[in-house]
This record gives sequence, structure tokens and C-alpha cells, in this order.
Amino acid sequence: MTQINHGTVDFVNDWGEGLSLVTVRHRRGNNPHTQEQKTIFNISPGESLKSILPIIYETGIGAPFDYWWIKFCLKRGGSYTINDNFYSSISHNDDGQVTLTVDGNDEKLHVTFSASSSCKVSIVPVS
Repeated sequence: MTQINHGTVDFVNDWGEGLSLVTVRHRRGNNPHTQEQKTIFNISPGESLKSILPIIYETGIGAPFDYWWIKFCLKRGGSYTINDNFYSSISHNDDGQVTLTVDGNDEKLHVTFSASSSCKVSIVPVS
């Protein structure tokens, strides 16, 4: 049996330059019918944005994985994304607070939880 929980997503721009827009998406079980998505604009280098996206997630036996996706555009031009089947799940030990950080040094999206281990995935240019 699964339990429905509510949380929020923070976003940190550690890419090293300004972003004209970022789209953040969370899905339960990679199902487009159970997703939350938001686009934010004009994020300065080093800027941290709190609670940009409220999310619903499930914990317990049989809970679907939490899938994350982002796409962002640089102010100087160029777009980047991650694969759309990246998952890193929020556990029952977490408080529902998730931080997504785009890191220009290692070109990865870091997904950080309050108690669980963090995950990361490569960020690639959009062709």
C-alpha cells in the first residue's frame, strides 16, 4: 500500500551563467497524467529559488519511482536537457523537500533530498 505525500522543489543555478528559462518536471511512474511542471524565467548565476514547484509523491511498498526532467536555455543562447527516463525517488525518511541543481562544472543535474542519498545525471545540449 502506498501513501500520498506533498513536497516542494527548489532550484539552484550553478551552471556558471544566466539562464533565460528553466522547465522543471516531476512525474510519478513517468506517467504524464501524474505530473507537475513549471517554467521559470531569468535565473541569475548562483541564484537559488525556493519552492518553485509543489509536488505529489508516493512512498511505501509498490510506490512508483519519481522521475525528474529539466530543460533550460542560456541567456547567451543554447539549450540543454537530460534524458526523460531519469528517476530518483523520494523516500519515507525524506520531508518532501527536493533540490534540483544544474552544475556547470560537472555538467550534471543533482537531485538532493533531506535524508536519502542524492542522485545525478548528465546534462546534454539539445540538438
